[in-house]
Amino acid sequence: MPGMDGIAATRQIVKEQPDQVIVLLTSADEEDTGLLGLRAGASGFLSKDVEIDSVPRALIGALEGEAAISRRLSMRLVEHLRHQPEGTRGLRPVKSPLTPREWEVIDLLYEGHTTDEIAAILVLSTETVRSHVKHILRKLNARSRGEAVQIAQQMRGAPPENPPGS
Repeated sequence: MPGMDGIAATRQIVKEQPDQVIVLLTSADEEDTGLLGLRAGASGFLSKDVEIDSVPRALIGALEGEAAISRRLSMRLVEHLRHQPEGTRGLRPVKSPLTPREWEVIDLLYEGHTTDEIAAILVLSTETVRSHVKHILRKLNARSRGEAVQIAQQMRGAPPENPPGS
């Protein structure tokens, strides 16, 4: 693709049209590229050498909320989850109104960080963090940061709990 790669294009599409479902198709069966694509917002990652009959099933599955990824990449993600600390911090639902950056902000709010601390951790301006918080509250229809954190935890499938420091 001239001008940008698939990962950069995915980020741009997710930023401009967050409801779009993206499945990357690449000539390389590189799991690292797949992980980068998923992190950028793709719902799937397929190698161009995948059997042609499985492509429509994968695309339909992605439209229905399923991940379109190889079994090998699935196992890598399972291994990654096995090594994560208990709890749901860091988990992001596949279908979410929040951007990856907004999930990072939610995680830091959960830990009890202030706006200034979040700005320092994420290397952002305080105003940018305030803007992210405002968008999170609007998208989750929450009246407070604490309520937004609780809604996010419920979206992750965790039982409601009180975040640290509350």
